[in-house]
Amino acid sequence: MIMLVKQMIKKLLHASLLLLVLSISVSAQTFFEGRLKIIQTNFSGEKKDNSVIDVFVTPTRIKVESNKRTVNMQMLGTDDVSQVLIRLDLEDLVIHSKDLKNEALKISKADIEAMMNIVKNMAKQFGGEENEKSEPKVTLKVTKETKKIAGYKATKTIVTSTDEPNQELHVWLSTDLNVNLGMLAEDWDFLDTVVSGSNKWLKKGAFPMAVYSYKKGTLVSQVEITEVKKGKVEASKVGVPKNVQLVSFQDMLMKRMMNGN
Repeated sequence: MIMLVKQMIKKLLHASLLLLVLSISVSAQTFFEGRLKIIQTNFSGEKKDNSVIDVFVTPTRIKVESNKRTVNMQMLGTDDVSQVLIRLDLEDLVIHSKDLKNEALKISKADIEAMMNIVKNMAKQFGGEENEKSEPKVTLKVTKETKKIAGYKATKTIVTSTDEPNQELHVWLSTDLNVNLGMLAEDWDFLDTVVSGSNKWLKKGAFPMAVYSYKKGTLVSQVEITEVKKGKVEASKVGVPKNVQLVSFQDMLMKRMMNGN
């Protein structure tokens, strides 16, 4: 049961990872509104697989759209998630999938916190201190290396974690943009290595313009903002279509468990 819940929540969190790559501080008075274009590249030997990601940003909502599959969510009965809507005003995520047709999965901040608290308490009960000792430690090393990305000056920070000793993330951070992240700028230390690292620079008002992932010194993937366009975003771009029914995380979880998956 613990592993099932953990796996399902991790897949949900990976669906919104693309958004968290764009995290910044909320200190300024005027929030950014407009469109960000991102290129995500995965490397396999000499082969490259590119995805184009559009992010529509308003002061209260953020919509992430990919021209390709962004995350495998077979645990939830779908494996083709290409859109994630973060409704900061309602403190939830709406995950769209072609596999779910006229349905979309809604998971709130409260849902995530409640489920993770259950998992953590059960893990403590059955694993005791050993579970706490096994928690990964994330380290951030700020460098003096700088470059311009999409017209914005960025400085490199190297992120490492004890649970992935052969992996490094090179995150290029800028302080020149101001997107309202609402709940996403709060503490999410328990979610994932990248998210845990993100939370540390979020509080310092830094904006990740690019993330390069290295394994044993070899570049395996990169996500980089290639274009920033300021301007009014249509409400329909950051809303739920009228013909789409929202399904709660609890209902989806129950359905999957009843089906024995």
